[in-house]
Formats: sequence, C-alpha cells, structure tokens
Amino acid sequence: MSKSYSIHWTQEAADSYIETLVFILEKWTIKEALHFETLTEELLANLSNNSKLCPELKMLKIR
Repeated sequence: MSKSYSIHWTQEAADSYIETLVFILEKWTIKEALHFETLTEELLANLSNNSKLCPELKMLKIR
C-alpha cells in the first residue's frame, strides 16, 4: 500500500494559479482553462502519491 501525501498551497501559489486561469480565460477559451485545470489536478494527484516527482527546495523544504 502506498503512502498518500497531503498537498498544501502557499498563498502565493494559490494566487498565481488563479491568475494563470484568468489569463488563459482572457486569451483563449474555457476549453483551454479546463485543460490546464485537469493537468494541474493530475499533477497534484501524482505528487500526492510520489513526493519525489518534483525537486525539493532545500532551504524552504517545499516542493
């Protein structure tokens, strides 16, 4: 059985994510925004199962 990790967003990361979604909606269509959202959710699901997928920032101990 694999260990599941919880993911915590910093306020800066959450704000940046929303800004990116707004930018996509302004420049393209909802289809692209939904695709970006799906890719993000897939990455988060993968990260919650394998925390080694993204490099750790040693000084801050975050990924």
